[in-house]
Amino acid sequence: MSNNVPSLSYGPLDPFRSYPQIGSPQERESLGQAYPAWFFAEDGLIRAANLLAFWMWGALDPQSDELAADNLLGIHVFGVILRCLDRIPIERNLAFFAKKFAVLKKLARLYPVIAAPMVEGFRKNADLRRLYDAAQESPDFEWSYRLTLQPPALVTDMTFLETEVDVYRVIEGAKAVGFIATYRPCDDPTRQLFVRERKLLVDRYSEQAYIQHMGGVEFNPGQLSGSPEWVPVTDAVGALASDLRAVRPNGKVRIYCGEADPTIYNHPQVLDAIEEVTRKNAQIRAVTGPVVLVDDKGVNELLRLPQRGHAIYHRAFRGPEHHFRVVESELAGYRLWTEFPHRPMELMRTRRIMNLTAVSPERYQELAEYHKLLFEASATRAEEWSRDTDVTMPLVTTSKEYATLIEELSKADDDPEFLFPDELLALDERKRLVPYHG
Repeated sequence: MSNNVPSLSYGPLDPFRSYPQIGSPQERESLGQAYPAWFFAEDGLIRAANLLAFWMWGALDPQSDELAADNLLGIHVFGVILRCLDRIPIERNLAFFAKKFAVLKKLARLYPVIAAPMVEGFRKNADLRRLYDAAQESPDFEWSYRLTLQPPALVTDMTFLETEVDVYRVIEGAKAVGFIATYRPCDDPTRQLFVRERKLLVDRYSEQAYIQHMGGVEFNPGQLSGSPEWVPVTDAVGALASDLRAVRPNGKVRIYCGEADPTIYNHPQVLDAIEEVTRKNAQIRAVTGPVVLVDDKGVNELLRLPQRGHAIYHRAFRGPEHHFRVVESELAGYRLWTEFPHRPMELMRTRRIMNLTAVSPERYQELAEYHKLLFEASATRAEEWSRDTDVTMPLVTTSKEYATLIEELSKADDDPEFLFPDELLALDERKRLVPYHG
């Protein structure tokens, strides 16, 4: 999220008013990543995509070095899904189809001529026809879901790609211009395959060709972290303590973090603020990555939140997301803190936070509401994953040991932006990581 996204006055009939919003610079940055992403217009026609999206959706000719952009660009997103149906097992993608069909029903109202062939195509399958007819209008977190699909035909060393999909509304000026969909890996084999295929695609077509736009418009990625809307972190401890104390009685503090630096969460100012939250009968809810750092005594007070009646969840993997917190406060409705995405163990002095001082009160509250929804979706995913895994979460270690592990991961020619428990445990020959048991 970026505060250069202007506030939009959506009407009550806008069917996509609940979608999170980003500006066009973030759309461009997403397209440049080592995971599939595409941009499509409001009517569903694909206007830009990276080569990993071409690859994942079978739009590249393995026998030719010529890139036929019209194999994907200008095609309707549901048309692409239709032609790949044989790679999408229905029984493993019930939530995917439920949410996509909710969207397709909206498009059928807004763009009936464009959507009609897609609706007809899906309804030819008896199972999909039942799912389409049962699809509810605007399900919770319609813009976020998991997609499991078979990899392209030439991939023989894995059975399924496991991806977490997020769809964002892209805003330019004061106008919604379309959507960006990102397909992030949610297991290590998928991540490794994406990294490998991106290198092969760039070698084959060039780095300049990695992002394809309708009309061949040149792509110039911006450096968001250097732009004026992101400012340095000056007092992380004081800001956290102040936000905690601002919570209203019976309110909630939602914290979405990575490794949860113990020098911050063990600080006396923060501990006093946590006690004040507890006295107000308010609740702290935190989502961390799969690894949480502890001090030399094995302590991180964030992990002790459940002993005080609060809640904590742990994500299945650690990606380059932005971290944030949303506080239900007494005076302003919400207080919001959000950081620019950073890699694990990045020094605090090099991190950036969103400058919210120039944002209108209305836009501030919109941003806070969006981050609240994002937190709840993440907490739900974490709960589901914890029920399906045999790994005891979180894994804990000290900052020094974790930094060494990250360095070893980088030397292994791997990408430390995405960290998975199984991958870390396999690399951790010295047993630096241990399950936390309270």
